[in-house]
Amino acid sequence: MTARRLDKGGRIDRSAPVDFTWDGNTLSGYAGDTLASALMANGERVLGRSFKYHRPRGIMSAGVEESGAIVTVGEGARREPNVKATLQELYGGLCASGQNAWPNVRFDLGAVNGLFSRFFAAGFYYKTFMGLPPFEWGHGTGLWMQYEKLIRKAAGMGTASREPDPDFYDHVHAFCDVLVVGSGPAGLRAALTAAQAGRDVLLVEQDFELGGDYLNDPGAEMHRLELINAVKGAGVRVMTRTTAFGLYDHGVAGLLEKVTDHLANPDPELPRQRFWTVRAAATILATGALERSIAFENNDHPGVMTAAAARGYLNRYGILPGKKIVISTTNDSVYAAAADLATAGAEVIVADIREETGVGLPDGVTILNGAAPLRALGRSGVKGVDLAKHTNGSWVPTGKEACDLLLVSGGWSPVVNLSSHRGAKPVWNDAQACFLPGTTSEPIFHSGSSAGIWNRENCEVSGERAARQAIGENEKSLQPGG
Repeated sequence: MTARRLDKGGRIDRSAPVDFTWDGNTLSGYAGDTLASALMANGERVLGRSFKYHRPRGIMSAGVEESGAIVTVGEGARREPNVKATLQELYGGLCASGQNAWPNVRFDLGAVNGLFSRFFAAGFYYKTFMGLPPFEWGHGTGLWMQYEKLIRKAAGMGTASREPDPDFYDHVHAFCDVLVVGSGPAGLRAALTAAQAGRDVLLVEQDFELGGDYLNDPGAEMHRLELINAVKGAGVRVMTRTTAFGLYDHGVAGLLEKVTDHLANPDPELPRQRFWTVRAAATILATGALERSIAFENNDHPGVMTAAAARGYLNRYGILPGKKIVISTTNDSVYAAAADLATAGAEVIVADIREETGVGLPDGVTILNGAAPLRALGRSGVKGVDLAKHTNGSWVPTGKEACDLLLVSGGWSPVVNLSSHRGAKPVWNDAQACFLPGTTSEPIFHSGSSAGIWNRENCEVSGERAARQAIGENEKSLQPGG
């Protein structure tokens, strides 16, 4: 992956440079960056290591689903391990480092474990180290605890500080008529509709900006701002940097608000984080969907990323994440990203597993129909990809494409976790190839992509419908959970 910051574009504030440190080296980003985007702009590719084999890991997404860029943030008593770099807002003086590696994530001696991978079957830890075969000596809790220390060092987890926590935390109770989780097209419209009907509305968003997918599309900026201004003008209470982590009995929701985690010099009178217990008469889940990866050899290498994430880094952070890009897809959603990346100067090839598509090919983009990735080439970064075609019931190699970035899109999975907390069992939908939220008798309503709706205009319509159902209008038009 040969990423570079573009001279213009993105939502970052180029007039406000921000210095931070990564593994002891001082780097620079801008206000509006995440740690992940700033590291990408500085050419950092390997940000983590896998557990057990210590394989190199890079940035694989742009959001909460990140599985590669897991880092440690802070020093001393404020050291916090296992932070997703894609969620960490950049601020001056931020100190971050890799974890689960020695001496560092770029050159990790633990990678020698990979040489013995054929002997390390899944689950080998708990049986192998109860004793040392063939003599089986060392039985007992004491020796097992010594083995456990070694196992935990290889398990990919960072090390928390042993010093007393110098910060303090709040616990607050709140009430509202309608709780809206997510501020994308559906969430903004739902909050606005309920507020205009005279309801007390609380809108929560885990990002530091409102807009969801609108943030990744410069052409939607005017509409985004109009919606946000209308939402605030209608009296909606808005909470950014706030994650809804659970739904419980009687309309109770658990929220975690990051109050000062994004500040270089926080007010000592403010808590670091605030735990909210919110009781809502109705809850609207506009939590969106996550782009799925595709299974192939080395699909976890640095330089393999979801297509939507690449579009986000380009349009939100002003970073062209690669020069020569191959996009592997099973669906139409990648073509907008392909067009944006090609316009920004990248050479783009789309390997579409389908023999025919109903989408017009963007200018500057080459398409390979019926092709899928067989293996990503390279170690600490992608150098190319071997492609295959499905012929006579099996996959046959068809050639190699050189690239420095491999984007994947295996479809989308609606985020249905919160309604599942209340017993709404997800239902598989063959037509959309994803699980859709199940029904529940409680006043919980999905809208937008979390309900399997993909067009933005339709997402806004679904947000309005969910809001009207939540406040008791059009009761027969939408079932709870749907």
